[in-house]
Amino acid sequence: EGFQYPFEDMDPEQVVEFYENGNKKILEITTNKKQELLDKEILEVKKREMLDWWAKDHSVIESLRIGFKSILDTDLYKFSVSYAYFNLYPLAEGTFTFTDRNREKWSKEQQIVFDKMFSDELERVSNLHLTGLEEVWCKKNIPYIPQTYWEWLSSFRFIPQLVDYEFDEDGVFHCEVTTSLYKVTLYEILVLAAYAEIRNIVLGIKPDFGKARQLVRDKIELANQNDMHFSEFGTRRRFSSDMQEMVISEIKRNSKTCAGTSNVYFAMKYGMKPISTFPHEWVI
Repeated sequence: EGFQYPFEDMDPEQVVEFYENGNKKILEITTNKKQELLDKEILEVKKREMLDWWAKDHSVIESLRIGFKSILDTDLYKFSVSYAYFNLYPLAEGTFTFTDRNREKWSKEQQIVFDKMFSDELERVSNLHLTGLEEVWCKKNIPYIPQTYWEWLSSFRFIPQLVDYEFDEDGVFHCEVTTSLYKVTLYEILVLAAYAEIRNIVLGIKPDFGKARQLVRDKIELANQNDMHFSEFGTRRRFSSDMQEMVISEIKRNSKTCAGTSNVYFAMKYGMKPISTFPHEWVI
């Protein structure tokens, strides 16, 4: 929806849908005035040609921009362990490895689109930095992490070249990042969240926001009625940034028992308490 396909003679009210049929990508162009299908034109394009065009067309990729919004768009514990590594093991290096336990197999064409979107997102995120306003907020609201850490973080930038990823011969995704421990830990949520959101886009998985919103409201009401206290910890496994923000906005608006959120960016945006945890990585 909203894609601008390069066919000059298209009616602006036509709708384009595409689906797979064997080794081809089928574009179905329909005149859909007043939601009535009047005629159809089928264009068959070899799958590779279709996806090569898709991956190269900046406007299409831009329309699918995923939502890593800030360097603070991560779990609070990433900053607490980063600070601990910074002080206790400043010279230590570490490797974080992404393992797909389901061994999901991607087609060559899906790999092309994923690679374009993932590399573009890494490049975009490399321009993110801790802003002056964010630094002031963190110093005030997360006082147990010293001010000197936030001052260092303002100079930190993600380096796309450190994110080493590939698809193996079976089409399974692999990724790892190696650098100083106090830096590498900050890449974890970036990779997890970006992978999940781009995967859902490439595979065409679309959420029902109305249904999801109602489920969230039902759970909030259940917690309110039974005095059930909880925290929001959805960043690392979120469907998308938009989905997580919808959940957090509903919590902020309706919950009486939520203690806060682990996402520092949303905590700042919605005036919530940033909540941390004791991570497995510190023990491991």
